[in-house]
Amino acid sequence: MCHDASSLPPAFCVQHGSHMSLASLPVDVCRICHCEAEPGSAPLISPCACSGTLRYVHQSCLQQWIKSANTKSCELCKLNFQMTTTVKPFRKVSRHWGNGVEFKVIFVLVILPDILLNASILIRDAEQSLIFQSSKRY
Repeated sequence: MCHDASSLPPAFCVQHGSHMSLASLPVDVCRICHCEAEPGSAPLISPCACSGTLRYVHQSCLQQWIKSANTKSCELCKLNFQMTTTVKPFRKVSRHWGNGVEFKVIFVLVILPDILLNASILIRDAEQSLIFQSSKRY
């Protein structure tokens, strides 16, 4: 499992709970969070020209680092990362809304008041129209 690297001291292995050198690890690990690859969900990639123990990184760790460092190149080898932006389909975005709490808050704070305001305007206009039509008959 990839852990938040910002909360970990350098060279801290989450899985073993101790400080250690990356060079002493027998498997490839992410140079940011120091965790192994997670088959299927978080594989390790090598996005730049770095080699050895600094070669691999989880894509999600790299994305978080790029956002926090506000850079588009490797801080060690200076190679620019090749990045592409894709837009998620709405059905995938809606899955991130969890149990719907965010939608409920938006609905109550934004959509519902707008509906109520528009309904009150329609009712008022309908009442005025009925009064006007009633007064024309007499």
